[in-house]
Amino acid sequence: DSLSIADNPYVSYIRQYSAVQDAIVKNEGSRYLPDFSIGYFNQSIDKIDGFDGIQLGMSFPIWFWSHSGKVKAARIERDKAENQLNAEIRRTRLELENQFRQLEKYSLVLDYYEENALRQARLILKHSLRAFTTGNISYIEYANASADAFDIEMEYLEAINNYNQTVIRINYLIGSYQN
Repeated sequence: DSLSIADNPYVSYIRQYSAVQDAIVKNEGSRYLPDFSIGYFNQSIDKIDGFDGIQLGMSFPIWFWSHSGKVKAARIERDKAENQLNAEIRRTRLELENQFRQLEKYSLVLDYYEENALRQARLILKHSLRAFTTGNISYIEYANASADAFDIEMEYLEAINNYNQTVIRINYLIGSYQN
């Protein structure tokens, strides 16, 4: 599925935030475990060198309930992040489907203009100019006909813009602009 939302920047951001929250839950949970330490030292006393030593340590948490609130808060924050991620994935997929429907609609509109309306606009301009130069219509009628033809061309340009804006939005939603 090449049109995936996996590369959507906002979805990626929320996915990373969710992963950070998961790491925080694991970190807070690890505080229930004993802590081990080891160290090496080398010191001199009154300019006499050679006092080396190794230090080993182990600590056990005594007050478990003090960390339980932090773990619960971290789990709640992680769950909120996961829910936000799932909601954003659903919203982005729905928007992507809507944008594809819009793209199909604008494609049909462009086809109509390219196959029919633009040709009619050119004919209107051609015939109105011919009629005006031969004196069959007044300048006002020629101006109205020209305005109608230009309106058709302007609507075609707006349809192109709508189509292109929809393509840009789809590219954003699937994250393909990050090449």
